[in-house]
Amino acid sequence: MLKPPYNKHYGFLTLMTGLGLAISACSPKPVIKPDDSPFATDSNYDTLQFEACQQLNYGVGFCSTKEDERVKVNIKTTGYTGGKITLSGCGESRWEYTFSENTDHVSISLAPIKSECVAAFTLSPTLIGQVGSMAVVGSIRGRLYLEPSVLGKESKSKFSQVKEHSDLSNEIFSFEWPNEAAEVKMVSRGDNPSCKNSLKKTYKSDNGEIKVPLSDILQNNERGRCIVKGTAKDKDLSKTLTWAVSSYANNFKPLEIPSINWNGSKLCVKSEESVALLVLDQEKEVASKACFKANFRDKHQLRVLTSSGRGLVGEWNPEVKGWKWFR
Repeated sequence: MLKPPYNKHYGFLTLMTGLGLAISACSPKPVIKPDDSPFATDSNYDTLQFEACQQLNYGVGFCSTKEDERVKVNIKTTGYTGGKITLSGCGESRWEYTFSENTDHVSISLAPIKSECVAAFTLSPTLIGQVGSMAVVGSIRGRLYLEPSVLGKESKSKFSQVKEHSDLSNEIFSFEWPNEAAEVKMVSRGDNPSCKNSLKKTYKSDNGEIKVPLSDILQNNERGRCIVKGTAKDKDLSKTLTWAVSSYANNFKPLEIPSINWNGSKLCVKSEESVALLVLDQEKEVASKACFKANFRDKHQLRVLTSSGRGLVGEWNPEVKGWKWFR
C-alpha cells in the first residue's frame, strides 16, 4: 500500500508517493463548444472582420480608390491557431495565404482598379481549444466593394444582412440631405432572384435626412446578394448611393449581443452557451463567459466567436462610455 507523504501541485500535477515514485499529469486543456447553428457561409451570412480604407468592417466593406492606388486590407486573426485565407475577384487570380498561431492579422495589398469590382475573402481557421473538441469549425467570409473615386462627388454606402422573406420596411438607408426633397433613382442587381428591380421616387427630407426603406426597392428578399446602386439629386445637390444587401437563411440565427458588466478593474462577459471563444484585445478565453482585466478609461475591442462562424465584434468607447456592435 502506498503511504504519505504526498506533494500536490495543481495545473501541472505532481504526485509524490511514499515509494519515491513520481506520477505526473497535465490538467486538461479547455476545449471549444460545438455550435448547433448552420455554418455562416452556407447560410449566406458574412462575419469576417477586416480593416480597409481606415474603416473597421464586419462582413462587407466599401472603398473608393484613386487611380493607381493600392488598397491595404488587414484581416483579423487573433484567437485562431492558424488557417488559410483565400482571395478572389477584382482582377486577382485565386490567391491563398496560410497563417500560424500568434498572428494578430494578415495584410493583403490589392492591385489598383479601373472599374467597380468586389474582392471576396474566405478564412478557413482552426480555433484555440479545437483539439479534443467534438466541434466542427466552419469558414467565414467577407467582401470588399471597390470603385474608382470621382473628384467632388459625394457618396454614401450601407451594408445590410436581412433574413430571407422578412419584412423589409424597417430596414432603412438614411443619408444627410439639407434641402427640402431629393429624387432618388436606384437599380439593383445580384444573384438574389428578387434583385432585378429599379426605383425612381421623390423623398422629402426629414430633419435634414432622407430615409429610403428597403421595401421600396426589393419586394421579396430571396436568399442571395444584391448590390443596389443609384443617385439622390435635386437642382443643387447630387450624391451617389451604394447599398449591399445579403439575405440569409431562415434557420440561421445571428449571435445575440452578450451581457457585459464593469466590475472595478475587470470586464465580465456572459454570452450564449454555444460561444466557443472570447477575445478582449489580445487576451483570449476558451469560454462563453469570462472576466478580463481591463480599464474602462481605455478603448477596447471584444470579439465573440462560435465554431460555426457566427460572431460579433464590440468596440468600447470610453468617451461616451458605450459599446458599438458589428454583426
